[in-house]
Amino acid sequence: RTTPMPTEEHQLTRAGFISLEKELRKLENVDLIEIAERLTELRSETDSEGEDPELYNLLNQKGFVDERIANIKRILALAVVLDEDPNPDIANAGDRVVVYDMLEKEEIVFDLLDSAEIVQRRTGISTRSPVGRALVGKRVGDIIEVDTPNGKVRYKVLRFEEVT
Repeated sequence: RTTPMPTEEHQLTRAGFISLEKELRKLENVDLIEIAERLTELRSETDSEGEDPELYNLLNQKGFVDERIANIKRILALAVVLDEDPNPDIANAGDRVVVYDMLEKEEIVFDLLDSAEIVQRRTGISTRSPVGRALVGKRVGDIIEVDTPNGKVRYKVLRFEEVT
């Protein structure tokens, strides 16, 4: 018996959505084809699949690519694209939030992004992380305190900017 996949929506910026679509096209139209061609070559050159390390590595790579394709398709199917800020007065996914670190006495910029965009190596902070969860819904002037792996942090929200 399998556990059903969660159907939680992913709030993606337009750029994040497009980036995932491009990655999916590359995986399906380039990477899988290259792997299939190389697998065909290797299988014709070897007698036993279990003895060729390159063949074993290619099969593992194909499994990784297949899994990433399935994951991207699931994310895109559950995506809500944030073309406009639903409430410019509060921090939401897709916003750039500038805060003042009250302990370190410096400004820090956080791009609040869905974890699906963080996975694709965009710079930002997940809305599901402790700091991200604390920032979502806050207004300019609000102060948050969050326990992090490096200790407690205190931030004051200074302003919101558009994520570019």
